[in-house]
Amino acid sequence: AADKKLCKLALAEKRPFLLIGSPMCRVFSKMMQLNRSKYSDEEFKQMVDDAIEHMRFVVELYHEQEARGCIWLHEHPRGAWSWTLDFMVKLLEQPTTLKVESDMCPYGMGTYDFDGEWRLVLKGTGWATNSKHVAAAVSLRCSNRGAPLEDRHLHATLWNGKAKKCEVYPPKLVRDI
Repeated sequence: AADKKLCKLALAEKRPFLLIGSPMCRVFSKMMQLNRSKYSDEEFKQMVDDAIEHMRFVVELYHEQEARGCIWLHEHPRGAWSWTLDFMVKLLEQPTTLKVESDMCPYGMGTYDFDGEWRLVLKGTGWATNSKHVAAAVSLRCSNRGAPLEDRHLHATLWNGKAKKCEVYPPKLVRDI
């Protein structure tokens, strides 16, 4: 509660034109569902409850940001079940909200694969925003789509902790936003 209050105070003082929300996706990700057995029922329930509470807070900030006439941008994995939370669905149903999808490889996101080679990361990503310009900037898709097999690039796999390394936005994505 104290962190939320501090956050709201900082936003009221700084009044940013663009607020970017990229809540931790761990609990909401498909990868976590594969690792579910590593946690007790109580631990997992607490993690889910905390993540939902945090997501609700972030959405509240988006509403406040828009009420001030400013822009917000939300990012979460394309397949995350967070997109189905009731308050997220309501946000997406607003006439001012745009939802787009992207892949991270056009922005240069990459990592070292199991064979030690640097490869681009596909990482399907969902975005929601109240700006058509921001939506356009974050909606690049992989050039492999529709390309002949011989023209396609390889993607790194994100197993064994590699997904964590992809939590940082690549410079091209930051510039485009």
